[in-house]
Amino acid sequence: MKEGCFFAAISGENFDGNDYAQEALEKGAQFALVDNPKLSKKEGFIFVENVLQTLQGLALLHRQTFNIPIVVIGGSNGKTTTRNLLCEVLQKKYKVHQTIKNFNNHIGLPITILAMTEDTEIAVFELGANHIGEHTELIQLIQPTHVLVTNNGLDHLEGFGSVENVRTANKEIYDWAIEHNAQIFVNKDLVDLFEDSSLGNQIVYSGQEFKIVPGEYLKMEFKNYTIQSQLYGSYNSSNIAAAMCVGEEFGVGMKDMVQAIGDFQPKNNRSQVIKKVGYTIILDCYNANPSSMEVSLQDLFKIKSRKIIILGDMLELGEYARGAHKDILDLVEGNVSGNDNVICVGEYFFEWKDSFDFVFVKNSEEAKEIFDSLEKENSIIFLKGSRGIALETIVE
Repeated sequence: MKEGCFFAAISGENFDGNDYAQEALEKGAQFALVDNPKLSKKEGFIFVENVLQTLQGLALLHRQTFNIPIVVIGGSNGKTTTRNLLCEVLQKKYKVHQTIKNFNNHIGLPITILAMTEDTEIAVFELGANHIGEHTELIQLIQPTHVLVTNNGLDHLEGFGSVENVRTANKEIYDWAIEHNAQIFVNKDLVDLFEDSSLGNQIVYSGQEFKIVPGEYLKMEFKNYTIQSQLYGSYNSSNIAAAMCVGEEFGVGMKDMVQAIGDFQPKNNRSQVIKKVGYTIILDCYNANPSSMEVSLQDLFKIKSRKIIILGDMLELGEYARGAHKDILDLVEGNVSGNDNVICVGEYFFEWKDSFDFVFVKNSEEAKEIFDSLEKENSIIFLKGSRGIALETIVE
């Protein structure tokens, strides 16, 4: 607890925040929002009917005190990378406030909004959703002036229910923007996004305008400039294009944007390239779904080196899980050589152990034992999987 803060007693599946309200006061909170009637008369407590709804209402009130550009980023893949790149670009000219950590849901967003200080000149918020209607609920709290959807992919199919529903959910962002006259940044290469936002105030960009230069790190040529990033994967070209489009709209100079992209260092197991003596690690295991897994692997197969490929289960796919994991294994089988090693980690991949000549294990602990025994000299070590599989522990 920080001195002078306030504590919001949110209740979830495992804990009731009301049980910790008294301790919060003792540790420096100025007051505590509570919704347990037993605490309604106690000093230092403010009793409300629903703490979460009150927190969201406070966030909305705070948001309405700002008359600044506010950008919302949603979509299936690349949200966090795009947000981080964009903030690097905008910080060349503005005081920027952005989503804290991965606080992009109905609890995290209010916290992030309430942390916005009065000297903020531009804010960038990330939206995360896993069911229909959630984007609509979240965007009401932020009331953005500008929106951007990265793409429609195969994420959270267990919650969305179908590929079509993923598109419907992301379109909620456009629908709000159209109704409230917000500007829409849209990738014109993606026909579905362009169509879904066609009734709005579009500002278009294209990743195809960037010429990719082969190499381990993503390097591109654009408008007589060379952009040398520290990111892995050509698919990040569209994320960079998005960040530069927004930056240009807000008057950031081209040289500053190129420098900002080059200075950006990926973290948290997202598109990271880690150089070691004798080998290279490509760490992209913060999240995974079939579409992000496929494009990552396609880029990997273009690198002419021996490979150690470690794949983790793609979670939250529901009824699509079995077939999706088989499709990824087929893709790998058609592109690896006899010198490569493939380790598949998790229950979904393990179902296919009798159908492919790879190593299959049920968890990262088992995978680490196998990985430690492999020769790594002159190899590219690639890790991609959902966060719940914790692939990063294999190479820590």
